[in-house]
Formats: sequence, C-alpha cells, structure tokens
Amino acid sequence: DGEFFSLLGPSGSGKTTCLRMIAGFERPTSGSIELHGIDVSGQPPFEREVNTVFQDYALFPHMTVEQNVAYGLKVKKVGKDELAHRVRSALEMVRLMGLEARKPGQLSGGQRQRVALARALAVQPQLILLDEPYSALDPVLREGLRAEVARLIRSGGRSALHVTHDPDEAFAVADRLIVLGRGVLLEDGPPQAVYDAPQSLESARALGRLNELPVMVSAGIARGAGFEWAVKFKDGPATLAWRWEHGVIGATGIPVTLERLTPLRGSRLAIWQCADQHLVAPTTTANIGSRAYLSVSPQNLLVFHH
Repeated sequence: DGEFFSLLGPSGSGKTTCLRMIAGFERPTSGSIELHGIDVSGQPPFEREVNTVFQDYALFPHMTVEQNVAYGLKVKKVGKDELAHRVRSALEMVRLMGLEARKPGQLSGGQRQRVALARALAVQPQLILLDEPYSALDPVLREGLRAEVARLIRSGGRSALHVTHDPDEAFAVADRLIVLGRGVLLEDGPPQAVYDAPQSLESARALGRLNELPVMVSAGIARGAGFEWAVKFKDGPATLAWRWEHGVIGATGIPVTLERLTPLRGSRLAIWQCADQHLVAPTTTANIGSRAYLSVSPQNLLVFHH
C-alpha cells in the first residue's frame, strides 16, 4: 500500500503483458493475481479495483474533458452528486479546472496525459497502472510531468505500478524496482541497490549505460584490452563492466584514444576507442585523437562470468 513501483525492461521482456494481466485484459495461463488478498484472476477489468493510464491515453475523442473523467464513475453507477464531486476533485488535483468543456483534440499532449490520470484517480482505485504514459512527450515535459504524477498519486495515498523501458524514468519515481528480461524476474529491490549491484549482465544493461570489456581470468588475473586486473573470481571467460560515471582518465589503466565528445544534460561524455570497441567516460579536456588511460576503482567493477 502506498508504494510507487516500477517495472523496467527492454521491449519484449514481458512488462506490458504483466500489466495487462493485472488490469484484466489478459488471462494468466497459470498462477494467480491477488488484490488485497483476493484472487481477481477471473474477474473482468471493470470489476477490479484497478485503473490503467495507457501509453496513448485512450481518451474518447468525442467526449469533453469532464465527460472523459466521469466515464468510469458512470460505469460504476456512482450517484450524481458524488460523481460531480469526484470529477471536480480529480480535475483540481491535476490542475485542469477551466478546461472541462474542451475535447482531447484541443489539448496538448501533457494536458491529455493529465486527463487520463484524472480519470484514473476519480474512481479511487486501489492500484493505478501506468503503461509507459510519458513516451509520446518531449523530454522537458516528460521530466516535469512524471514527478508531478508521482506526487499526485502519493498524495492521494494510492499505489502505482509503472511500466517503462527508461531507467532514468524508473529511478526518478520508484520506491521499488523490478527488472524483467525475456519474461524472467531479474532484479527486485530499492532502485539504488539494484543499480549498484545487478545480478546479471542482462539486468545491468537494462539499468543504464554500461561499459563492457571481455576478459579472461586466470590465477587471479583478468586480462583484456591491453590491461590486467587483480581479481578474486574464478578462472574462465568473463565480462568486466562499470557505469560510465565511474571511469577515470589518468596516467594508468586501459589504453584509449578519444574519438568524440557528445552532449549529455548540459555536460559532455567522452567516447574513447579501446581496441575494437568504445568506452564511455565523463567529460574531458583532451582533444579528439588524444591518447590516455582509463581506470576504474575495484569497488565499482561488476564481473559477470560466461
């Protein structure tokens, strides 16, 4: 209860299928779905205390904002006075008062997203499902709106399950994070803990930009890319990985050549050539073509055996 929960994974990992089963649009072939201890696996969507904010918002184009928000309440046969009160409260919550008579085609993308959220909040569900609701919005609007949506849901004491393939989005709003890969649960925990210590290379990749180096471990030494690391891991082929922000350019480490600089949120990332692959590190004052060395502290290295 009260948790903002994110389900993260690449396309095809099973995120939306999972969400659709919880919503009641798909039937599970095995297992059960329980809401507050009650098995709802056989219930149709409209009988579940769940409401979904879809990726395309799924607003009725011929209805006004007010009619769209009221629709779910009418289906549930809420009384006229209570219906009017809930619609007004939901629109106030998402700051859309004054736009009640407009139709979706007269609204911006951000306004349509808020109408969809108001419709979900108005029926006071136990659980709100968010199916990549910001993917159609521009980056600036997306960042502001996702924080606002999380605030609105938490302020109402609701729980939310948020599906996304964007790790930045999940980290920005989630209290708890699950990573899915090919229908398998790979990670489950607080976002920072999952980010710092992923259990597999697949989940590490899903959690954000990652540098990877293939190495061979033998007698406590990992060799690859013209460099050697002393490691406490079993012998055999492995992948050394680390987050781009943990790389340090200096006088020792992996020999690299600066290939290009690319902007990132007001800063720059340095793209370094290393043998036949690229490594990413924080911004640098070096010139294109400069040679240097890239090092990573042992505590920031992730090791995945093949």
